[in-house]
Amino acid sequence: AGVPSDCQNFKLVNITERMEKAFLNAHNRKRRLVAAGKGLLKDGVHTPIAAKMPNLTWNIALAKLAEYNVKQCGMKHDCAKTRHGHTGQNLFFYGTTLSPITNSTIAKMAVEGWYSESKDTRLEDIKKLTTIYPNGKPIGHYTQLIWGNTTKVGCAVSTYKKHSNGNMFNMTLVACNYRGGNMLEEAVYQIKDAKNPKSKNQTKNNKKPKQKMPK
Repeated sequence: AGVPSDCQNFKLVNITERMEKAFLNAHNRKRRLVAAGKGLLKDGVHTPIAAKMPNLTWNIALAKLAEYNVKQCGMKHDCAKTRHGHTGQNLFFYGTTLSPITNSTIAKMAVEGWYSESKDTRLEDIKKLTTIYPNGKPIGHYTQLIWGNTTKVGCAVSTYKKHSNGNMFNMTLVACNYRGGNMLEEAVYQIKDAKNPKSKNQTKNNKKPKQKMPK
């Protein structure tokens, strides 16, 4: 997929080893916090301790897939199904009249932005995800970030210029793709010592769960 003709000064940011580590560290710090029961949900409720929530590792194929997304010069989700199976996705953008952010800082900003949805996530959403918009508030970026069965992530970053209200903004767009996640009617992650834990990630009547992408 090519870059749109109205996308000005488009540049695909080179994901250095340092930036790759920044994405992984930002993700895994949040995952460890949640898994240890030290994360906070809606109304100050602590996240339940996870039975398992592995650290994410980098996947080149998912990162390459994310490159196609950031070439769109806008927040648009790709198809959720690839030859690798269901692919979850988080998007983030930042605009400034100053120089665009292209270093490891953007990785931390993106993950912090996604994680901030924890304040609208209920305990019942963790136990069984039935919507990614409870009470009209988005939580899908957060639930994707901490999805218990996800093990792989790959991200891409681009910069471009955009006119808005008479000003020219330098935009930075981030896309991270994940191996699976955000399947409705499933638990976000398996809770330690929960009753009948084997049933937490299964659906009744053998119906295939439906994946949802945050907007």
